[in-house]
Amino acid sequence: MEALWPEPVPLKGYGDGAFRFAEQRHEGGIFITPAGIFPWRPQNFDDVRVEDFAPGLGCGCDVAFVLFGMGAEHRPPPHWLMEACVMSGLALECMTTGAAVRTFNVCMDEARIPATFLLPVA
Repeated sequence: MEALWPEPVPLKGYGDGAFRFAEQRHEGGIFITPAGIFPWRPQNFDDVRVEDFAPGLGCGCDVAFVLFGMGAEHRPPPHWLMEACVMSGLALECMTTGAAVRTFNVCMDEARIPATFLLPVA
């Protein structure tokens, strides 16, 4: 999969179904690893599947934890996602997309890059 941006950079904004970073606007979900920022298939919480998290859980890169921005409202994480993170030896943090964007930016400032999966918010 081709990266939208070749390295993690701070997220400048989100909303209207898109994310803004590095003078770009990307409509739809994104995921971020130390390898860059990539488009993410799911568009809403009910569409998320375990294989959508494979790039972060099996990336073989040094990530601090898994960060999941669930959209506009917080929900309990899917059981299969918690199991996949345990099997990968990674902690899981789930929150609204807005909170996840802010958390990701703080982690960037601290030089800790989580495997970040963000659903768009209208």
